[in-house]
Amino acid sequence: MKRILIFVAALVAVAVVVAVVRIATSSSTPATESGKAGAATVQTRKFPGAGTVLVNATGQPLYAADQEATGVVRCTGACNAFWKPLTTKATPTASLTGALSTVTRPDGSTQVTYNGK
Repeated sequence: MKRILIFVAALVAVAVVVAVVRIATSSSTPATESGKAGAATVQTRKFPGAGTVLVNATGQPLYAADQEATGVVRCTGACNAFWKPLTTKATPTASLTGALSTVTRPDGSTQVTYNGK
């Protein structure tokens, strides 16, 4: 039981540190990623304790929200201070299974989606 509590406490501490670092290094504007001809690139990366997640070309994890499955962007304003959307000016690219597409954000920018999220 003591080992489980220590493990959970360590996970919580890591999560808090990651959250603080992301908030401290982020802004409220979307992160536009320009690769080849302005196209955003999506990849996968394994993270200890989290498994395989989608990341942008620089390795930053991308968010996926079930409430956005209909193509409606719900993460705006303060939400963008923590989760910056991956935006693009061209067709996004990826070498993974699933449907990569785009949706227009409320500010008019183009957000990359994966399987509709």
